[in-house]
Amino acid sequence: MGLDHIAAYDGVIVAKMIFDKQMIDAAKNLKIISTYGVGFDHVDTEYAKEKGIVVSNCPESVLRPTAELYLTMILASARRLRLL
Repeated sequence: MGLDHIAAYDGVIVAKMIFDKQMIDAAKNLKIISTYGVGFDHVDTEYAKEKGIVVSNCPESVLRPTAELYLTMILASARRLRLL
């Protein structure tokens, strides 16, 4: 996988993509790594910290969809609907 294209970016937003030491080293200008959701499991936060790169997340981005799914499942259960 070629990582040359990432060198020019100052910041990235990653989802479930693994952002490890190799990716961080390829991103020469990187100042911030942001994830949406609550976890950082897929980002090498210790190495990013060593390189002076801020790692942040957006935990509220998943609150509404999670609540909607929860209520949908309650209604489906109450109506005895089969979910695939």
